[in-house]
Amino acid sequence: MKQPQLRGLIVSSITPFAGDFSVNYDALTRHLDWLVQQGVHGLLIGATAGEYASLADEERLEITRRAVEAVQGRVPLIAYTGHINRARMLELARGLERAGADAVMLAPPLVVGPTQDEIEAYVREAASAVSIGVVVYNQPGRTGTVIEPQTMVRLSAVPNIVAMKESGKNLEATTDVINGAHEGFAVLAGEADLFLASLALGVTGGILTPSNFVPKLTLNIYDAFQRGDLPDARRWNAKLFGLLHVLRGDRKYHSAVKAAMRELGMPAGLPRPPLSDISPVLKQRIRTYLTEAGLT
Repeated sequence: MKQPQLRGLIVSSITPFAGDFSVNYDALTRHLDWLVQQGVHGLLIGATAGEYASLADEERLEITRRAVEAVQGRVPLIAYTGHINRARMLELARGLERAGADAVMLAPPLVVGPTQDEIEAYVREAASAVSIGVVVYNQPGRTGTVIEPQTMVRLSAVPNIVAMKESGKNLEATTDVINGAHEGFAVLAGEADLFLASLALGVTGGILTPSNFVPKLTLNIYDAFQRGDLPDARRWNAKLFGLLHVLRGDRKYHSAVKAAMRELGMPAGLPRPPLSDISPVLKQRIRTYLTEAGLT
């Protein structure tokens, strides 16, 4: 099966919820269609920004089915198969493939603290369970486990392991993977504040969350870098940094992203419990920054 070429701006989409905290599938499909129309190069659904931990497996499958219908093959669609349970992760991965995803993404299993050999075996098993692409997610801040560069380089040799999302905030490790990975393997920045720096190191793009509501901002960074206009890339990057500082004000980043979307009239809904909304003070700060930065 032809594997997706992952590059440019890939948005880690939120999951919109209705007033009763059910998934608002109509809002989801409208949002994904809007993102594609804005010019993004790919979409990730049902991951951390999509509140996967509070979604039932059937909801994750239905989100993927609806997303496939909305996107209609215009950009690659990655669905998150991360799970606390290995068997259910594999079952979900197969279901996401049947639902039409172009690739699945997974992180090392939570809680158990696997060794590098165990991580490698875990990812290889997932890759053998599907024929579509597999993206490996390195996010030690959430999983408690680092995927070492040597492990990722070995995994890059597996034909359908096509990319990694790097959220380890370690530019030296990122460089090691870029330099050692097999040809055609994509390294994607996973932290918006390191997007421009990572592009300079050689990543092919990024999987970013703020792009849910300011896709043009991150697209401008990418496009300016691609044409060699570093002053313009830095100018847009400064706006992104200012926005990120505001969004992190309550240490409720994903809740703040949804609040910013609502501020712009986008039907994101509230986060699903146990997550909660941000403070009125931070909402006002977001409102002020969006206006002053010309992002409304």
